[in-house]
Amino acid sequence: MLRAPARHRMRLIASPAYRAFPELDSFSDGQCREFTVRARGSWRRRATFVTARAVAAIAAVPITVWIVAVTVGSAIGLRGASNSSVLALVLLAGLLAGGATWLLSGDLSLRLAIRRVMRIGGTCQGCGYVLVGLPVSASLDVTCPECGECTSLERDRAHCVPDATGQLRFLPSPDVQVMPVAYWTKRRARTLARRIAWAAAGVAGTVALLVGTHEVRIRWNESAARERLAAMPSAEAWMVRLAPPSADDPGPNALDLLLGFGAQVEALRDEPFAEFMTRLSSSAGNPGGEDSAAEWERCRRAVMIARSKGVLAFADALADCPRTDPRNGDGTPRGAGSGISTIAQWVVLGQPYPRALSALRQLSLARARTGAAIGDDAEVLRGAKGLITSVRLRHAVMPPFHWNQPAGVLGTSGDVIRAIRRSGGEAAAADLAAAVRGASWRPDAALVAECTVQAVQSEFCMLHVSADAMRWGPLTSDPRLSWYFRFSMQSSRIDGWLPPSFDSGLDAVATQFGPAMRASLAEPSEGRSAPAPTEPVSALMAFALCWSPSHWHEVLELRAFETMLAIERFRLARGRLPERLEELCPQFLEQLPKDPWSNGPLAYDRVDDGPDGAGYRLRSMFASGTEASSVPDAGWVVVPAPSCGAPPPASASSPSGEAAADAPGN
Repeated sequence: MLRAPARHRMRLIASPAYRAFPELDSFSDGQCREFTVRARGSWRRRATFVTARAVAAIAAVPITVWIVAVTVGSAIGLRGASNSSVLALVLLAGLLAGGATWLLSGDLSLRLAIRRVMRIGGTCQGCGYVLVGLPVSASLDVTCPECGECTSLERDRAHCVPDATGQLRFLPSPDVQVMPVAYWTKRRARTLARRIAWAAAGVAGTVALLVGTHEVRIRWNESAARERLAAMPSAEAWMVRLAPPSADDPGPNALDLLLGFGAQVEALRDEPFAEFMTRLSSSAGNPGGEDSAAEWERCRRAVMIARSKGVLAFADALADCPRTDPRNGDGTPRGAGSGISTIAQWVVLGQPYPRALSALRQLSLARARTGAAIGDDAEVLRGAKGLITSVRLRHAVMPPFHWNQPAGVLGTSGDVIRAIRRSGGEAAAADLAAAVRGASWRPDAALVAECTVQAVQSEFCMLHVSADAMRWGPLTSDPRLSWYFRFSMQSSRIDGWLPPSFDSGLDAVATQFGPAMRASLAEPSEGRSAPAPTEPVSALMAFALCWSPSHWHEVLELRAFETMLAIERFRLARGRLPERLEELCPQFLEQLPKDPWSNGPLAYDRVDDGPDGAGYRLRSMFASGTEASSVPDAGWVVVPAPSCGAPPPASASSPSGEAAADAPGN
C-alpha cells in the first residue's frame, strides 16, 4: 500500500511532535528523539527559534487582553462583576494565551525543522517524493512508491539504520545532504500549475463579482431614481399644503416644503446634477473666491439642470413661503429640533432636514454666482433669498450653537455680497446685506436650555461606542460629573447596540442639567443676582474637555453660550447691551470664559447699524492663530441680536421667531 508523501497528520496532544510524521513510524522513540535533537540544528538556529517563540508569546498577552476586554466583554455583557474580578479574568486570559502561544510555537518550530531535514536529506530524483523511512534492500537500493524509480544508497550506507524490527530504513543525518535535491519535478510542476489556476480563477471571480454588483447597483439606482422622480409632487402641489392654517387645523409648515425640496435633490443623486452639487462646496461654489471659468461653468450647469428638473421651483416656493417661522401644532415655535426627537438623530442618523438645507444653500450660492457673472440682478436676488431662507430654516430646526453653523452660512453670505458688488450690483448687494441682518435672531432662553440638554443627551447617545475614552480623565472625581462616569462605565457593557442603562442615562441627563440650565436663565431679582450659570456650564465644558482635545469646538460653543446667557441677563436687567464684556462681572458672570484656541478672552463687538438697532457678535481665534478680526467672515458668530429696546416680558414665547418674521427679503 502506497504511503502519503511527507505531510504531517493529526496526533494526540500528549504524543511527541515527531509522531505526526508517518515517515518516522518505523523507528523507535529513542531513534526519533535523537533525530529531532539533531534536526534542531546549531545553537544559532535554536536561539533564533527561541527568540521568535518568546516574542510571539509576549505579543499574545496584550492582544488577548484587548480582545477579551473590548470585544468579548462588550458582546456578552459582564453584568454583576466587580472591577477586580473583571481584571482577574482579563489577566488570566492573557496569561493563558501567552503560555499556549509558547507551547504551540515550540511544537511548530520542531515540525518545521523535521520537514526541512526530510526535504533536503533525501528525495526521489524523478518526482521529489520523500525517501525518509522507506525500507532499503540488501543491495542498498530504495524504490520510490510514487514513480517506481530506484535510487542507490551505496555511498550513503551510513544513513541506512535498522528499525525496531531490524529492517534497514533510510534515515539521513540532519547535518549532511546525502543526495542532490531535485527542485523541478513533475510533482512540483503539477502542484504549481494547480495553484496558479486557482489563483487566476479567484482573481477573475473577484473582479467579475465587483463589476457585476457595481453594474447591478447602478441599474437599480437609476430605476429607483426614475420612480422617485416620477412620484414626486410638483412645487405647486406642495404649496397647496402650505395654505394658511385654521384655528382647528394648524396644517403643515415650511419644513414640509423643505422635505419636498430635499426629496427632489435626492431623486437626482444618480444624474450629473449630483456631481455638480458635490463639487459646489464652500470653495468651488463660493462667489467670493477667485474667478474661474471652470467654477462658473459648474455653477451654470448645476442651475440649468435644477431648473429643468423642477428643483428651482421648490427653492423659489421655499423663499416665497409666508410661514418661514415653523410652529408646532399648539402654536409654539418649532426650534432646536423640537418635535424631531433629539439632536443625535440629526447628527448620527442623518435626518433629511440638514441634507436638504445644505443642498438649498449650495444651489442658492450657485444661482447667485451665475446671476452675478451674467449681470442678472433678479437671478442674484432669487439666489440670495434662497440663501437667507436656508439661514432661517436652519435657525428654526437646529440648535443655535451646533457645529458653528451661523459663521459658515452668514460668512458665505458676505462672500456673495462682495461678488455682487464687483459685478456692479450695488443695489442687489445692499438688499442682500439687509436680508442677512434681518435674519439675525435673539435666542429664546428656554429654547436654548432645551437644546443644551438635548446636546448632552446626544453626546451620551454616541458614547456607547467609545465609552472607554471617558474613564481615564483627571475629572472623574468631580462630583458634578460622577453620575456621568457611572453611566459611562455602564455603557461599556453593551448588549447589542445600546447599553442596559441607556434610557435611565438619558433621564439622568435631563434630571441633572435641566433644572441647572433653567436656573442659569433666570432673570436677576431685586436685591440679589440670579444664580450664576458657571456651575452647570462648567460641568458641560469639563465633560467635553475630558473626552478629547479635538472637541474644542464644543468647548468654544459652551463658553460662548455661557457668555451669551450673561449678556441676555444684563440686557433684561439694564435695558441695553454692555459696551464691554467686563461689565458682566461680577453680578452677571463671575469670571469671563476664555477662548480655548488662544486661552484669551472672547472678542465682543457691538453691531449698531442693524435694521432694528444694536446687536452683538462674539468672535474666537482659530487653532491656526489667525485672529478672526483679520479675516472678516472667519469670525465665530454666536448671535447678531436685534435691538434690545424695552426689556421684553419673561414669558415671551419666541423672540427669534418674531425677528425672523419681520426681516426683509421674505
